[in-house]
Amino acid sequence: MPILEVDVVGRSTSGLARKIAGAAGPIVGRGHTWVIVRRVAPADYAEDAGGTYRPMLVRIMERRRPRGARLATEMRALTSAIAKACRHPTENVHILYEPDAAGRVAFGGVPVT
Repeated sequence: MPILEVDVVGRSTSGLARKIAGAAGPIVGRGHTWVIVRRVAPADYAEDAGGTYRPMLVRIMERRRPRGARLATEMRALTSAIAKACRHPTENVHILYEPDAAGRVAFGGVPVT
């Protein structure tokens, strides 16, 4: 049930959702990974230093987030897999974990437990 929402700054998003799902699924999905990709126009992104950085911002929601060393391992693996699948620099892929879905999300009216 992991859901990844990916904001991509200043590049084509054609086919990226499928590539990211294929790369992330074995790491987090265990068969049911959902991916949504949104393109952010360069004019809608800014850095305070005025750079030309083009990040991919990945929010992930899982039933229960991994903790401790397992979380760090998953973060590294996910970052690397997404960067490779999208041919994007690893240092420009940023992962943000949402709070656990259990107890606060429902699918079709059925709460995630």
